[in-house]
Amino acid sequence: MPASSPAKYAVEYARWRRATALSCCRNADGEILRILRYAILTVALGCGGTDATVWARGESGFSQAGSIRIEPVVGGLKRPVYVTAPAGDSRLFIVEQSGVIRVVKEGRLLPQPFLDIQSLVHFDAEQGLLSMAFHPEYHSNGYFFVYFLDRARHILIERYRVSANPDVADVASRQTLLSIDKPGWEHNGGLLKFGTGPG
Repeated sequence: MPASSPAKYAVEYARWRRATALSCCRNADGEILRILRYAILTVALGCGGTDATVWARGESGFSQAGSIRIEPVVGGLKRPVYVTAPAGDSRLFIVEQSGVIRVVKEGRLLPQPFLDIQSLVHFDAEQGLLSMAFHPEYHSNGYFFVYFLDRARHILIERYRVSANPDVADVASRQTLLSIDKPGWEHNGGLLKFGTGPG
């Protein structure tokens, strides 16, 4: 290897790691495999149909690591950005960026939104209602939390409670927990999660 090549090799290796390493696993022979990012991206975008083979690179080259099948769950959504559900709940709660949370129950999209806060949400490009999380004790206290940018472009985290109808939230239960002034419009990631540790 020429004296000038170690730096070039390091750059090429770093490029390969960024391009190919999505996650690591071991095959039946104990060989470490790296699942290709573009394979998952192709599946996620639905390119080439609904079936896709996932390829992984191991020490001896590429091998099939499995397959993934994409099946439509529901239609009629507008700009969905997140899907979640309370623990042990068979429903799906789908966050639409415009400020609406929809419920899929028994395979059907319910006509009435779980929550509609479009009047509060600034919806544009990356901005809008971006996430929700259910309280770990949701089944007893009914609390859930949302992350969005308001009309003044502040980041807000708010708490709501479910109404007597388990498929509809009580909009009047709104409580702002955190408000942050955000001067720029970009980089609006806002995933809400509860940790598993004590407290």
